[in-house]
Amino acid sequence: MKKNILFMTLALCSTALAERQISEITIQARAQHTARVFKVPAPSGGDDWPAVQATLEQALAAGPGAKLLFHSGRYDLSAHPHLKPVAAGGSKTLADVEDTRPDLSGAHLYLKDVTDLVIDGQGATLLMHPSNTFLELDGCERVQVKNFTLNYTMPHHMQGDIIEVADDFSTFVVKPHAGFPYSAGFPEPDVKLNQVVKILYPDRNEMKYLEELGTDHLRVSFEIDAEAHLIRYRVAPNYQKVIKSLNVGERVVTLANYGSTLENMLVVRSSDCLLENITSHSSGDMNIRPANNEGPLVFRRITNVVKPGSNNIVATIKDGIHCRSNRGPILIEQCTFGNMMDDSINIFVLGSVCSEIAADGALKVGRDDYGEPWDFYRPGDTIAFLDQQAGAYLAKLTLKSVVPQHADKDRLNHYYTLRFEEPLPDNLVLGKKGDPAATQIYNLSACGAGSVVRNNVFKAQRRHALFVSAPNCAFVDNIVDGVSGSAVCGSTQGHYVCGPLPEGLIIRGNAIRNTGWEAIKLNTGHSPRPDVEHSPMHTILIEDNDIQLKRSAGLRLSNCRDVVIKNNTITVLPGAAARVKPMTITNCLRVNQSGNEIIGNER
Repeated sequence: MKKNILFMTLALCSTALAERQISEITIQARAQHTARVFKVPAPSGGDDWPAVQATLEQALAAGPGAKLLFHSGRYDLSAHPHLKPVAAGGSKTLADVEDTRPDLSGAHLYLKDVTDLVIDGQGATLLMHPSNTFLELDGCERVQVKNFTLNYTMPHHMQGDIIEVADDFSTFVVKPHAGFPYSAGFPEPDVKLNQVVKILYPDRNEMKYLEELGTDHLRVSFEIDAEAHLIRYRVAPNYQKVIKSLNVGERVVTLANYGSTLENMLVVRSSDCLLENITSHSSGDMNIRPANNEGPLVFRRITNVVKPGSNNIVATIKDGIHCRSNRGPILIEQCTFGNMMDDSINIFVLGSVCSEIAADGALKVGRDDYGEPWDFYRPGDTIAFLDQQAGAYLAKLTLKSVVPQHADKDRLNHYYTLRFEEPLPDNLVLGKKGDPAATQIYNLSACGAGSVVRNNVFKAQRRHALFVSAPNCAFVDNIVDGVSGSAVCGSTQGHYVCGPLPEGLIIRGNAIRNTGWEAIKLNTGHSPRPDVEHSPMHTILIEDNDIQLKRSAGLRLSNCRDVVIKNNTITVLPGAAARVKPMTITNCLRVNQSGNEIIGNER
């Protein structure tokens, strides 16, 4: 009788999980004022920035409810490099509020504390200098920006062909393609190149696979031969050990820095904003970075691909949409991504290491190296304490008070003193950043929980379609075709200490083709975890997906609990790699499988 009750309970739990609904993310309607419509003059054929800037200022001065309209032609804004000095990182919210170090970049559409504004490009193309960015929303509410195409006078990356390789892979020589930094006739002589390069196939714009190169990037030093228009690279010793092949004729890409490495669109401290129907063919970092926002955001019909007809092999040198430390959910829908050199989308919050317990029981944690704002932790926030070794939460506590502090007179080291409504866990392990044994904390109130990624297309790129570490997110009705990472990767991403972990994840109705890593990969970190019963990776639904495998495995789950895998079709294609397996499930609890169809797995 007890056994029957147990089976009935498990069946009811599985049924409830399979019927879970995805929350609809909505943003507040903006206020409108019919008399406040401002029209940017039509493109002049010359320098259009003064007219654009003047009309933008008029719209901002008019107050809430204004609308700014462009014409559908091409506006040339490129005569104004290093447009607007702003605070480090593009916004004070990404640095210490008392830090006024100048940055050489700026946004053409710089909107701070703006409410109820529409900027409609009506099909306009903006031509910009690569030291500038398109948009920054800082502290805005109910702002809509839509219907633009973004182009630049020069690319944000260097690309070229390998023309010489040392036998031990210690050095190689690259000839830049025409029109890219350090090629003959390139107009800017002192562009800074990044010391990380990626290797692509010579005949197509795809990353060289991990199994063929041994790594998906190389760390290098280099010398510029300006007269010969060549770049001589030396591979870092630890990377030389993993290279399996590096051949003449293969392509190299790396970031080119014109004084900034900022994103096309930065959204911080904002709420209820919409970016819609914006096409980007290049960017100096991410395409869109929503960080530390206060409420929901919507990104719809964002297209981030190489410019048709160009010889570019990179659309964005890093991520497409990089969602970090947001207090509201983000809806990303009907977008197209291709030729990213990192993830198309990631959703996470950065963690902090528990470093010291004061005499009065307060906890000191170091601020991460990427500079969250001082008010990142707030009274009332829910803070999760993760035992990295066990892969389990020690506790979830309510924050009572926060004191941000400087650890030295030069104000270079920052930390927080946190006090909680409840007692600290008894078994905290103190340490420093990068210590795999130290207890890690994550702010569950600022992690982008409940975000939805739906009806998007992900084409060939270097890493994942979605890297997700936030709770209660959904990846539904997407097409993923040929990414070199996974369609969905859920983890803590090791050294970057992003989290918390994607409990409550829904992966439904996706078409996934030929991923370089496992099509769906979910795990809690570096190594097997003993405490699966308390794993934060739980309540996961994977259903109605059509997965076709050629290069890597289908589903790989480890250290998860309470998982339903239902009505998926997994096809192992003819000629698939020997390592391809439809499902690998290790160290998991309560995994319910039903209605799945495995095709072509005769091995």
